[in-house]
Amino acid sequence: MTMNKLRFLNGNTLKIIACIAMVIDHVGLMFFPTNLIFRKIGRIALPLFAFLLAEGCKHTRNKKKHFLLLLAFASICQFVYDVFTLVGGGDVYVCILVSLLCAELCIFALQYFKRELFKAENSVATKIFAFAPFLCAVGATALLCNVQAVDYGFAGCMLPVFMSLSDFKDVANNENQERLLSKIDTDFSRFICVIGGLLFLYFTHPSVLPTEYMFLSLIPIALYNGQRGKKNLKYFFYFFYPLHLVAIEGLYVLLLLLS
Repeated sequence: MTMNKLRFLNGNTLKIIACIAMVIDHVGLMFFPTNLIFRKIGRIALPLFAFLLAEGCKHTRNKKKHFLLLLAFASICQFVYDVFTLVGGGDVYVCILVSLLCAELCIFALQYFKRELFKAENSVATKIFAFAPFLCAVGATALLCNVQAVDYGFAGCMLPVFMSLSDFKDVANNENQERLLSKIDTDFSRFICVIGGLLFLYFTHPSVLPTEYMFLSLIPIALYNGQRGKKNLKYFFYFFYPLHLVAIEGLYVLLLLLS
């Protein structure tokens, strides 16, 4: 059996797997806080969402629209997340959509630098200056994580950035550059970047959660076939995230009232 046949999971499937893992995680957090099996399963959600974000940034045609859409949903979800955590008696964190929003800003800045780097007409100074937006985006993310409790911290925000390091789509300006970059932008190099991001998160982000279970996400990622899927689930996660929190929170309050 060839490797292509082994890769049978498309982007929609990965998204559904990540959402299921996220629901299990949040159900465990709210109803079974001492049972870590729920939290262990939930650890695969972030790497899958991070991977899907990196893929989305690679293929999106309208970066501004993509960013503003994520910003709008992140703002809505943060409000729901605040209520969710307060009802559950936990600390208030910046929700994962804000982490992904920071990551997307960094990725777009990195993509800009890559494009400018390979333009022959650009001077060395111009190429160096093109790196400034990426540094500013990373610095702003680090500052936010320093002053506010961000879900998974700075390393979590950087996870999708790691996963996009080998992305050189639409960067080459001639055939020689295209041949060179095709040797860098491979399935193997992308998988190595995924592992690197997970290792960075695992070793730098202190957590009482069983974060070693994040590495189980490498299995579905390795089975990803690079296709989005037949159904357009572009907005599925954006709506699903706040709605599942409201549903879990509502059920928790209902059970409290009935008890």
